[in-house]
Amino acid sequence: MKHIQKQSIKSFLVIGIGFVLGALNLLILFPRILSKEQIGLTRLIMDLGLVLGTLATLGVIPVIYKFFPFYKHHLSKKKNDLPFISVLVAIIGCLLITTLVIVFKVPLQSMFVKNSALFIPYYYTIIPFAICYTLFTVVEAFAWGTGKMVESNFLKETFTRFFTTILVIVLLFGLIKFDFFVVLFSLLYFFPAFILSLIIKRTKQIPFNIGLSKVSRRLGNKMIVFSSFIFFSTVLNVVARTLDSVLIASLQNIGDMAVFAIASYFTNLLDIPQRSITSVTIPILAEHWRNKKMDKIESIYKKSAVELLIIGVVISGCIVLNIHNVIRFLPQGKGYEAIAIPILILLASKLIDLGTGINNQVIGTSNYWRFDFITNLIYTICAVPLNFFLIKYYGINGAAVANLVAIIIYNSIRFVFIYKKFGMQPFTLKSICILLFGCIAGTIAHFIPVISNLFIDGILRTPAFIILFGTLILSFKISEDSQVIFNKILGFIGIKKL
Repeated sequence: MKHIQKQSIKSFLVIGIGFVLGALNLLILFPRILSKEQIGLTRLIMDLGLVLGTLATLGVIPVIYKFFPFYKHHLSKKKNDLPFISVLVAIIGCLLITTLVIVFKVPLQSMFVKNSALFIPYYYTIIPFAICYTLFTVVEAFAWGTGKMVESNFLKETFTRFFTTILVIVLLFGLIKFDFFVVLFSLLYFFPAFILSLIIKRTKQIPFNIGLSKVSRRLGNKMIVFSSFIFFSTVLNVVARTLDSVLIASLQNIGDMAVFAIASYFTNLLDIPQRSITSVTIPILAEHWRNKKMDKIESIYKKSAVELLIIGVVISGCIVLNIHNVIRFLPQGKGYEAIAIPILILLASKLIDLGTGINNQVIGTSNYWRFDFITNLIYTICAVPLNFFLIKYYGINGAAVANLVAIIIYNSIRFVFIYKKFGMQPFTLKSICILLFGCIAGTIAHFIPVISNLFIDGILRTPAFIILFGTLILSFKISEDSQVIFNKILGFIGIKKL
């Protein structure tokens, strides 16, 4: 667990820096340089690109996560053909999605003609975005398998946002036109994919051998069946999670996507701990499943739920206490004040997701990976009608409610399955204490009088909550890892450990 802790902290910091850059882009630069419609356009290109990019992988990503340990164990580096197979599949997938975008141009464009006409001239930019994203995810999977999670997270979370910052600033000074800005934005994942491939190449751990090894021949059928289920499961999951923004652009207005994007950004801050821990635990869980070390899997499952919930409550509390300051900070009179209700609802859904731990990774790396497809199918079946009707009649508030309901159903099913099959569940008395302490600290911080200067108000309100909550967590010894981290901080500044 020490290795997970160390790598998770590094990934957490790297991803955190990326989210700070994201805040600079989405809260400061975008609203003041781009119109709401232009911001919505970038969100739509990204979401459609993510769906197509996931489709283009054709299921090779979970194969890398699941079977890469077998290739390393049973083959020498010179005979490992998994990288070659993976790249070949990805190329075929990219050709497939390019064909689909061209063939279905008319029906796809017709969805946005009425409410989001700005998207029509930039329709084909979703192709390079999807291809670059596909290549990055393939390289990223091998990076995780070789221990390069921190580098991968830096390029995915920090570098891409820094690249976006540069593009917006260049646009601000008139060095490029908006049309060229969109083209460059569609290449967002090109440089991360290229740089990460060079990093992996230097490690000499991922050879590119053309051929078909004995492992590929022996496990070929199993890998195809496995990848098929996980592939369709992943596609369904991505569709369900990006459906809200696409339907907002189709049923409401592309400008509303800008408001929802900002609301989603704040709640996506809770993805920082989840992504950092996930990138580290996947290869470790895969190895524990191979060696049938159930006690270690259960330990990771329980500890991850506690740590994720603690960090989730900290981030959620800071956001809730400062919603009024965020609204005051954004440009007035442009409808950004509508973010308050979606933020609160989306935060609730994120906390539920974090509180149930890494159930997705536990199931996905086990022999019951087929169930991942079933749960994602149920999630999509719930999300599609919920999003359609609630967005149609209640706009972005309806999108947030649909997300909350779908997440509750999704995680409830996974919780019951893991408990029935493996006798494991992530909840303890600590989970209740974490939520209770968060409410106590949040209530006290809430009653701090509002100060006219939003920055001073936030500076007073936020640390007060964090200190109160942290004191309760440490005093009652809720988390061993939090205690260790806090003691390291004390030791660094020369104070005796608790």
